[in-house]
Formats: sequence, structure tokens, C-alpha cells
Amino acid sequence: MASTPPVLSDGVVLLRPPTLDDRADLIATVRDPEFVRWTTVPSPYELAMADEFLAPRVDPATWWQAPYWAITVVPDDRFCGAIDLRPDGAGGARVGFGLRSEEHTSELQSRQYLVCRLLLEKK
Repeated sequence: MASTPPVLSDGVVLLRPPTLDDRADLIATVRDPEFVRWTTVPSPYELAMADEFLAPRVDPATWWQAPYWAITVVPDDRFCGAIDLRPDGAGGARVGFGLRSEEHTSELQSRQYLVCRLLLEKK
């Protein structure tokens, strides 16, 4: 049985596994023209696409195959982006991330990396 996905925080930024309640904010994030510009997310992005994308990421049994955290800000816990590990098949992984345009602040970006570092230090 897979262990529970970790929740990480520095007291300001919270990284947690996504939930189906994040769908509306996920859709708004990936529909942002700047997000589309820098990613390969299909456009237009629809609810069914969000459901398909989130399905393995909200299930603890499959979450570890491609770890994915919703980035939220305490205390709101509202999805404002995501950070994920993309396994390379050789024991390593690439880090991917994206934030809503209005969340692109150097403080939030720095904090999300620090919180991710907490995870790496625990391993």
C-alpha cells in the first residue's frame, strides 16, 4: 500500500495533493494566456480535461507515480498553481511548476522552491 502523499509548508506557502475542489482554479490557471504561452496545455481547456488530469493525482494509490502538489497560500488554501516531479525512469526526475499570473511574485516563487527543498531533505 502506498504511503500518504506529503503535505509541505513553510507557514506561508502550502504544497498539498490536489483535490477535485481545485478544478475551477486549475482551469482558470491553465486558460491564462501566459500559462498557455509557456506550456503544452491544450487550449481551450475544459472541465473533462481537468477531471482526467486530476484523477490519478487525487488518488493516493497512484499519486506517487508522478507526484503533484497544489500550491496554495495559507490560510486560504486556494489553488494558485502546481509543482510536480516528472520521473525520468532512471531514478531521477524533472521539476515542473506553474503559477497563476497574479501569483507571480518573487516571494511566492522563492517560497515554493524552499518548501520543495524540505521534501528533498526528508528523503
